[in-house]
Amino acid sequence: PAYSVVCDGAEGARLATLELLRNGHRDIVFIGQKGPSRIKGFLDAITEAGIDSPKERLFVSPSYTGPLFGLFRQALRRFPKLTAIMTPSDDDAFLLIKEAKRLGLNIPGDISLTGFGNIPEVCEPYELTSVEQHPSELGRLAVKKLIEIIDGDCKEKSFMEFSPCELVRRNSVRHT
Repeated sequence: PAYSVVCDGAEGARLATLELLRNGHRDIVFIGQKGPSRIKGFLDAITEAGIDSPKERLFVSPSYTGPLFGLFRQALRRFPKLTAIMTPSDDDAFLLIKEAKRLGLNIPGDISLTGFGNIPEVCEPYELTSVEQHPSELGRLAVKKLIEIIDGDCKEKSFMEFSPCELVRRNSVRHT
């Protein structure tokens, strides 16, 4: 049996992508090292918005140590008018900010960018728009479910409980 309490990654990614869309971005890609649920949220949002070639807009490394810089360059070659990137983590966003500077690109002047995780050490100095996962709430829900299992009150053989997340707007997303 699988027992999981996780943040709603698909909804968080959808919120971040909708923020890019609300600000007029249409040439958007996903670049990152992980996140099937976050990929789903991104794809759902751009598909609903009528953005063409949704799956071609995915640049995903197969591992956590994959070549994000190469993926960034691939995205720029495939979409030369690229205006926005949604990433599945603040760590990925941080790496892309560094690479953008190396390429002479400005975030958000040339490319808008979102992260995921709302890590203060990354988000605050770079004014990164990100998704807050509310780890304390996540922990509270996990402990509640664990107590239910221990007490025998949980009759489910498996479950996946989703904790809500929210978008934290900062200045890494510009209006086009």
